[in-house]
Amino acid sequence: MRAPSGIRSVAAAVVSILVVVTGGAADPEGFPPAAPTAEQIEDGRQLFRIYCVGCHGVTARGDGPAAERLRTPPTDLTRIEPDEHGEFPRERIHRAIEGIETTPGHAPSEMPVWGFALAPLDRDADPGDEVRSRIATLVDYLETLQAPPDGADGAR
Repeated sequence: MRAPSGIRSVAAAVVSILVVVTGGAADPEGFPPAAPTAEQIEDGRQLFRIYCVGCHGVTARGDGPAAERLRTPPTDLTRIEPDEHGEFPRERIHRAIEGIETTPGHAPSEMPVWGFALAPLDRDADPGDEVRSRIATLVDYLETLQAPPDGADGAR
């Protein structure tokens, strides 16, 4: 079930402002985030299993059970880095998951706005921080799934 578009728009705007004000994934000192831990990668894998497998499939190649019913085939999430000439666009992927930015094949979006869905249920928590953290964990996991560059042997 999707949130009403007005709520999604407000939620996306609030989180966008928070991302700009806090500098996104960088820490308060402006340094890039530390490499994810094995526990964070596992947390990302669990989020992927809950929210993404239905469309993107267990292998993340866009072959999930709901894929054939979509107008636009889901993205092969193992090809993000190779398709970006060896660069993994963390911030763009984060914004796409959050619903701030549309990606090719998602306009109009059939992909749910996960930023709203990933908000904590505890009303005392800061939803912006929690949502950004959970999406960053999912992005960390997606980065581990990247296929080797064309012509290279082995995986990450």
